[in-house]
This record gives sequence, C-alpha cells and structure tokens, in this order.
Amino acid sequence: LMDIVQEILKEEEIIQVEWDSSQRETKGVFKSSYVIEKAVFFCPFSLLDSAQAPHIIQRLKQFFVDNQAEIMDPLKLVTEMLYHPDVTLRLCAFHLAGNILRDACQELQSAFKEHDDAKLNLKKAMAHQFGNFKDVFLKSTWVDDDLEATECMFSMVQRLCEGHYE
Repeated sequence: LMDIVQEILKEEEIIQVEWDSSQRETKGVFKSSYVIEKAVFFCPFSLLDSAQAPHIIQRLKQFFVDNQAEIMDPLKLVTEMLYHPDVTLRLCAFHLAGNILRDACQELQSAFKEHDDAKLNLKKAMAHQFGNFKDVFLKSTWVDDDLEATECMFSMVQRLCEGHYE
C-alpha cells in the first residue's frame, strides 16, 4: 500500500513542466505544483477545504464505516505509520511525508499539524523516532535505516515550516 501511495504522490518532472505551462495559461486556477494537487485530492479527510465533492467524501467515509475501519488517507497514514516499531516502515512513512510536503503548501502543512489527539499524535510519533534513534545509537546497534529515518524526520520538520513567510 505504501509503495502505491508513494508512486501516486511522487514528482514527475515531465508532468510538472506541462503543469507549469498550464498554470500560466489558466492564471493559477490549479495548485502551484502537480504533486500538491494530487496530495490535496487524495487527502479528503485531512483537509478542511477538500478538492473532493461532499457527496464523494461521504461515500468514501461510508466505505470505512462499512468495513469497520478507521477513516484514513495518506496524511493520516504517515502519522499512523510513524508509531510502528519497525524503523523500515517508519522510513517509508517519512518518505511519503516528503512527497506530500515536497512543495510548501499551507493546507497540507496545517493538516499535518492537526494530528495532535490521543490516537494520532505527530509530535509523539516524532518523539518516538528521536528516542528510538538515541537508544540504538547509545547501544551501538543502529543500522543505516535508523540514520536515514532520522534524517528524513528532520527534512519533514523543515518542510512543515517552509513557506510561512510568503
């Protein structure tokens, strides 16, 4: 599932060039990048002003209710995966967050910051990553994935803060 979501939300240079030229022609009707447009489209439950029509969002929610599953989209999936004890899966979540936050987008940054309740808490998940890295470093049991996950987490923190002075 993570591979599919990452593939959907990755940046494609050829498409972005076309997107940029379309932006100039349509006077900015679309989001600033194709990656942002896709991320907003695929995260209807996390964004207050979703790109999806309300009846479609309601149908999607009903799917989760019918299957007795937590309502989830890629934004929530990132925070959920950061709680996983396996560093490789946390690394996948950080890579997905990097794709979602690639370009500074206030809507997406704010949506991530809303993950602060008891069940889905981004700050606690990042604290877990810091604590895990400290533990494996002190015990000299770290592997490359531990280093990369911590590096990706710092990148995520940076991307959560970018663009606020524009």
